[in-house]
Amino acid sequence: MKLHQSSSRSFALEQFDPANPGELGQTVFFYRTGSRIEVFDGDIEAFVRELTQRWDSTPKTTAPERRVAPNTTNGASVFISYAHEDKERAVWLYDGLRRAGLDAWMDKDLEIGTKWDPAIESFINEKDYFLIVVSKALQAKNFSFVYDEIAVALRRQRSARQGITYILPVCIDDSTPLPELAPFQAVRVSNDNDLGKVVSHITRDLQLRARVKP
Repeated sequence: MKLHQSSSRSFALEQFDPANPGELGQTVFFYRTGSRIEVFDGDIEAFVRELTQRWDSTPKTTAPERRVAPNTTNGASVFISYAHEDKERAVWLYDGLRRAGLDAWMDKDLEIGTKWDPAIESFINEKDYFLIVVSKALQAKNFSFVYDEIAVALRRQRSARQGITYILPVCIDDSTPLPELAPFQAVRVSNDNDLGKVVSHITRDLQLRARVKP
């Protein structure tokens, strides 16, 4: 049996009992009444052979490449700030946060040709959280673009309602937070379990923000 639609490629094969010819007649009558289904009488094995031959001789088109959809999420957005020496660890944090459903962002997401300073400041101000990677490499720097990012984040923190968590210092070694970050609780992150705790904290904090909205 073949469904009579231009877009259909469906077939149904059924073997009838030769000793019961009335069964075939009833089936044909049933499907042809009120349906756009056409019934053909023939040998099943011969039909399958012919169908296979026709399929093999039909020019094949290459299936479109399956693309993985970008990580779109309603989770919290997180800006990741880091010293150049810590980029590998920052990317690890970035990947882990995104796998957890958070909208992590770092400078590698900038499109080519973007003006650096205004873009970075804009991204910092629009994110829910500012995660700063604290390390010995960062502490050793007297001058760094990271300090510019921290300054923007501190200004945003000052404009936040009391009790709002925004700046998240994450220590990736045994260093201590910078003096300007001393008022904010830091957390040590060295493995997936530690990172999971950071994700849980962000998720809970975002829920608390939603509850206290006016």
